[in-house]
Amino acid sequence: MKSAIVTGAGAGIGEAISKKLSDNNYRVGMLDLNQDNVIEASKKIDNTTPLYGDVTQEESIVEALSTLGLKSKQSLNSKLSPEVSER
Repeated sequence: MKSAIVTGAGAGIGEAISKKLSDNNYRVGMLDLNQDNVIEASKKIDNTTPLYGDVTQEESIVEALSTLGLKSKQSLNSKLSPEVSER
């Protein structure tokens, strides 16, 4: 089974994308800043895991990957060239 993480998944478009991915046999990590919303949204969709975090914080992304059993090979920021990461 493929995996995906959807940000802003507690409501609206993010929730709809999570549903579509689940319907297409993906295991979905539903990530949102609002813990209550993402927990409730996840209860409505099969094959999902609610994740609470902030995509602007690298630790949140690493934790989300870990929760789904995925590993990051290196830090997200180190993948960017200095010119890109300063923008």
